Amino acid sequence: MRKAATVTIVGMVTMVGAGLSATPANAATGNGVCEAGEFCVYRDTTGNVLWDSGRTDNSYSNDTYPLAGGTVQDTGSSVVNRRGKGVRIFVNGDQNGAGWNVPADGKRWNLSGTPVGNDRASSHQFL
Repeated sequence: MRKAATVTIVGMVTMVGAGLSATPANAATGNGVCEAGEFCVYRDTTGNVLWDSGRTDNSYSNDTYPLAGGTVQDTGSSVVNRRGKGVRIFVNGDQNGAGWNVPADGKRWNLSGTPVGNDRASSHQFL
């Protein structure tokens, strides 16, 4: 009985440990929900159509809004930085052209008053 209980406990600890290591707490899910640890691009300034990323992205041309469809390239109107660290968004791919440092404050920022401008974002870089 004692040996069976030990084997069961070891098996449960192994399963729990594997589950914890598989998904980091700040992992971006790309699920269309702007979560902690992510950088989010919104298609408009007030709506909820968004694309969420947990990595530097050299080009938005192959990225789509997960819940609404449509490409992210040159359609972003506002952004939210929930990373807790800097993000710079750019007009051109490969982090080129006019850029703007998005504050790491979790607020939604309208791009029309920035060097990037409305519907012109093409890439971003985590700083």
